[in-house]
Amino acid sequence: MNHKTSRVQTLKDYVARQRLTLGNLRSRLRVRAGHTPLNESHWSRLLCFVHIPKCGGTSFNDVLWNVYGRNFLSYTYQAASPACEPSDITRDQAKNVLAISGHLPYGFHRQFGPPDETVFADREVHYVSIVRDPVNRLLSLARHVRSFPSHRLHEATKDMTYAQFFAYVVAKGNTGLIGDNQSRLLTDQHPERAVEYARTRYLAVATVESAPGMISALAEKLCWPEIRLGHKNRSPKSLASDEDRELAEQLCAQYCQHDKALYDYVKSQPGGFIVSDAL
Repeated sequence: MNHKTSRVQTLKDYVARQRLTLGNLRSRLRVRAGHTPLNESHWSRLLCFVHIPKCGGTSFNDVLWNVYGRNFLSYTYQAASPACEPSDITRDQAKNVLAISGHLPYGFHRQFGPPDETVFADREVHYVSIVRDPVNRLLSLARHVRSFPSHRLHEATKDMTYAQFFAYVVAKGNTGLIGDNQSRLLTDQHPERAVEYARTRYLAVATVESAPGMISALAEKLCWPEIRLGHKNRSPKSLASDEDRELAEQLCAQYCQHDKALYDYVKSQPGGFIVSDAL
């Protein structure tokens, strides 16, 4: 079987597909408040959330919305047309953006504003992410693709079993969908350096299981209100058998070695998460 790794799409590609409106962006940027007063330290920072699919990111987005309100910019499937490119964002608009989230790779904040201008140049930029056990993520991803019509592979796979789905993904050369996808997003295409990035370039990284602890630690560091992590965008209940899990384990052993190393490293940290002393 050939392992064809899919390219992590750029921010421009992502926005073009998800159709974020300029009007929606401007309405978000008018209001400078979340559910808690924002002091000067908030305005000097930019928090960037690398939202890895099927790793609890939708729930964490709710936390960011509760903290930053309309100063939080989230690129989601719900945005409407016409398209607005990140390059359309002006420096004045960027001043009101305090947090950004999306299925976007590390360093995506540099793609905002005109090509010759870095609109966040005067900000202290911090990255955050959440990772998941690769086997559990692969099973969750298979459920999600087959259950949600919005996914590009849904029509082709909606009636498949787990085994048929996995065989289809490999046969069609879509192993990039499962192959070290977490490590690629976390590092922007350097999966072999995922542990290094998590340790040295992120303000915080947690496993799905330890995300509440990470949120509490961030709340203390960043002066957030007390917030509970909910559970959003869950796929339907798993019907995976022992044989399905065994097959997922085999695929992960072949295609997700860096994701496994990343997850094991984060899980081994005190509390199961990393929070840097950078602040």
